[in-house]
Amino acid sequence: MHNLLIEIGTEELPAGIIEQIVSYLEDKIKEILKPETIHVFFTPRRITLLLKNFEDIEKEDEEIIIGPPKKACYDDKNEPTKALLKFLEANKAKLEDTIEVERKGGIYIAIKRVSKNKKPTQLLIETFEDILLSSPVPKSMRWTSSPKIKFPR
Repeated sequence: MHNLLIEIGTEELPAGIIEQIVSYLEDKIKEILKPETIHVFFTPRRITLLLKNFEDIEKEDEEIIIGPPKKACYDDKNEPTKALLKFLEANKAKLEDTIEVERKGGIYIAIKRVSKNKKPTQLLIETFEDILLSSPVPKSMRWTSSPKIKFPR
């Protein structure tokens, strides 16, 4: 389990705006890191989030994509039919990637896909700027040097 301290320095902000930003940041960071506990501290010039006990590991997602019934996938000579080939092509898979899955009504051909997700902290690093800059606030200002960036004033 990991702990993480996030600290953001700002120009002086009104209390009502800080509370909105903190609530938004807390929700977004909880979605990504799923910490056991999150403590939030803030002043008009500083926002701090202390996250306790979260797993920072890559997780694998497994997906089963069900295709056509097995009887429609092979002809009399046990060769792949057009239905199976189109299913494989649509899913960018090979014949070796197929598995058989039993469902109501019979046996179907399927593909099992396993994909690795990024570590939660890596995902947070990649999205933090967008999360911070998309904070819902009533008044914000833009910088002439970076017109896309807006933040509360």
